[in-house]
Amino acid sequence: MATEFTIGSTNSSSSTTKSGSSTSSTNTSASSATQDRFLKLLVAQMKNQDPLNPTDNSQFTSQMAQLSTVDGISKLNDTVKSLLDQFNVSQQMNSTSLIGHSVLIDGNKMELSTSTDGSRIAGGGFELTTAAANVQVQVYNSAGELVDTLDMGAADSGTHTFSWDGKTAAGAESKDGYYTFKVAATNTANGNTSTVSASALSVARVDGVKRITATDGSISTMLDLGGMGYHSQADVRSVY
Repeated sequence: MATEFTIGSTNSSSSTTKSGSSTSSTNTSASSATQDRFLKLLVAQMKNQDPLNPTDNSQFTSQMAQLSTVDGISKLNDTVKSLLDQFNVSQQMNSTSLIGHSVLIDGNKMELSTSTDGSRIAGGGFELTTAAANVQVQVYNSAGELVDTLDMGAADSGTHTFSWDGKTAAGAESKDGYYTFKVAATNTANGNTSTVSASALSVARVDGVKRITATDGSISTMLDLGGMGYHSQADVRSVY
C-alpha cells in the first residue's frame, strides 16, 4: 500500500531525508553482510583445498575481483538511490511554486462556477497537430446531452484555450458543476473536408502538492488539482 504525504512545509523535506537515511543504512548493512559471507566461504575454501592440488592463484584473484565488483555495485546503488531521493525532494519543492496557478492537462472536463461578483465562466483548452480552418467545441452536461457549441474559427497548430459563459445554445443558464467537451477541427480544400487531429485539454487550479511513496520505496510528486484529481507534473501542458 502506498503512503501519501502532503507537501507544503519544511516538515515534508525532513521526513524524506530521514527515510533516505534509514534506507541507506539498511543497504550498507546488507552490503557488509554479503562481504562477510563471501570472505568466510573463501577462507573455508583455502583451508580445505587439496595440498597436492592447490587452487590456482588466478582463481583467488578472480574471486576477490568478484567481491570488489559486488561491493562496487552495492555502493553505486546507494549513490544512485541518494541522488534520486535528492532529485525527488527538489522536484517537490519546485512543484510547490505551481500552487495557486492554473494549468492545462490532458482531459475533457471543465467546471462551471459562479464567482462572488455574479459572473459565470468555465474554461478549457485544445491542442492541434496542424492548423485548422474551422474549430468547434461542443459542450455536454452530465447526462451526455449537447448544451452548446462554440465556434472558435480558424486556429494555428499548438495549444489554445477557450471560455464558456454557461449559457445553452437557446440562451438558458446552465447549472454550476462539471461539464465535458469535445473538439472538432477541420480543413476544407477543393470542396473536400478533412479532419485535423485535436486533443482536449482541461483547465485546473493547483491547490497543493502531494508526495506519494510506493511500497518499493519509489517516490512520486503529484499535483492536487481539486475536482480534476491528482496529476504528475509531467501531465502539465501549460502553466498560466
